[in-house]
Amino acid sequence: MQKIMKVALEGMKFHALHGFYEEEAIIGNQFILDVLVETDFAKASESDNLVQTVNYESIYKVCTEVMAQRVKLLEKVAESICSKLKDLHPDIQLITVKVRKSNPPFGGDVAYALIELTHDYSIKE
Repeated sequence: MQKIMKVALEGMKFHALHGFYEEEAIIGNQFILDVLVETDFAKASESDNLVQTVNYESIYKVCTEVMAQRVKLLEKVAESICSKLKDLHPDIQLITVKVRKSNPPFGGDVAYALIELTHDYSIKE
């Protein structure tokens, strides 16, 4: 029997140099990430063994690595996180990544810009 469970890290904060504009590459900005992973956790819930699950630490490590590499688009950040998590944990069935950029440089009062990407690996193409 499958036991589809969710593991999530929400509100991860990073200072990074992502952005289209030159000043963003110099001064950077604060980014907030949420990552949700769904997979079959039946083995882990029965064995109580960390290696049979997607642990929070591996999610955080992937996010840290991706946030350290400057890119222009938030879409690229989210795609890279999904790709690296799937490579690390092939049994993942669904990943949702939200990336928020605080105070985007629009010249107005905007709390954050947000993109959300979901990869549903359970759907066979």
